[in-house]
Amino acid sequence: MKKLIISVTVILLCIALIGPKLAGNSLNQSLDNYAEALNSSGVYKIDINDRSESWFNTSAILTLRVVIPEAFDQPESEIFSVDIDFKAQHGPILTDNGVGLGWVSWTTSAAGDSLGALINVEEDGPLYFASGKIGIFGGGTSISDKMLPFTYTDPETQVTMSVNGWEGNGFFGNDSTSYSGEFGGMNVNAGEVLETTLGNWEFRLDADASYMDIVEGKLYNGTIGFTLDSLKVNNEIDNSVVNITNFMLEAITSLDSTNDTADIQTNFQVERLDATEMLIEQIQLNTQINKLSQSFARAYQQMNNDILQEPERAAETMQDFMQEHLLVQLQTEPEFNITQLEAQVDGGNFSMVSNNKLSGINSLPDTMEDPAYWLQHTVSDTQLTVDKPAALFIAKQVLKAQLANNPQIADMEEAQFNELLTQQSEATLGGLVQQGMLSETENGFTMSFSLSGGKAELNGNPMPLPIQ
Repeated sequence: MKKLIISVTVILLCIALIGPKLAGNSLNQSLDNYAEALNSSGVYKIDINDRSESWFNTSAILTLRVVIPEAFDQPESEIFSVDIDFKAQHGPILTDNGVGLGWVSWTTSAAGDSLGALINVEEDGPLYFASGKIGIFGGGTSISDKMLPFTYTDPETQVTMSVNGWEGNGFFGNDSTSYSGEFGGMNVNAGEVLETTLGNWEFRLDADASYMDIVEGKLYNGTIGFTLDSLKVNNEIDNSVVNITNFMLEAITSLDSTNDTADIQTNFQVERLDATEMLIEQIQLNTQINKLSQSFARAYQQMNNDILQEPERAAETMQDFMQEHLLVQLQTEPEFNITQLEAQVDGGNFSMVSNNKLSGINSLPDTMEDPAYWLQHTVSDTQLTVDKPAALFIAKQVLKAQLANNPQIADMEEAQFNELLTQQSEATLGGLVQQGMLSETENGFTMSFSLSGGKAELNGNPMPLPIQ
């Protein structure tokens, strides 16, 4: 029994003494891997400066730069940079935030003055602060981050940006990532030109992938979502105002490992869009990109990296990519579907569904711009329904844009111009019905279109195609 106790004690002492070095080595390797992955993006660059690694601690200054990549004999140019102070403690015994167990705890912070004297942080503390901890059993990192409210004034334009701060938290695992955060809103004031105000917005990410996989642009099972409760744009020049209420956007990715493909569903909602002479409510747009080849997506990512490295060879790189990888994607019979498009426009309902895919492709065309080839392999079905008030509103907006520069109506009174628009809109819709482009119903209009085998039908009638 005494020998067992001694053996366990020796093991624990070894872990306590050797563990910090092993944890430090792993941490620094992860830091290098992260910098390498981020630098390959071409837009973001991170330099690890003044790194100091001891048995129990690591510290460094991380310089994050946003750049315009080198292209066409133009050197890389920097948009802005910020220095981030990085500090870490190596476990298994951690003492920085109270005594506890874990392999690594770390913090990063960026002071407001690191971005320039024109940043005014409204509270005490660093502009941005993040902390993380890798538990004693490993597996991932729990993180939290916070950005303080601040204001910025551009010295040349005097445009002022006021940001109300950010708070987030999440978990980055070996094969999973979750993160959510809330932004308190923002105001951008351009004096007597434009003012934009964003309300509270939230961000969330849940992925069956590591954070490094996401940074490297790999496909993964997961959901990414964004909500914004309000957006107001006030144009001081023409006294127009645009108000958007309850905006939501989410993308859901599902992988099929058997066929090495991915389906991406995107859902978009706006409760209300209120602008000068325009009111659109209950906007819903759901789309699908199905059977996206994962090998094609990986090659596409590599192509972008190659172009960033050698922009002068962009056209050649793209051509090589198409010849080598496009057929693999086309043979999956990819789809682009609008599963739901609905809105209330000027008191009338508008809805559309459209399913589209490429089918039966076994070889690339001799000429990629050959329309007959693509029409022959496209299968499409679209159904549209629109109430008369919505149809009239849409027709008026189109005609208004077409007549905007017509000198014959430049001096026309507003009431007379609106009457003209109404007459012309009704005549236009009637003409579309006579031409067979629309079918008239009791409440409005419908349109159906189908394409298969190079033959198209519009509202049940054969439709010639421009394939020459």
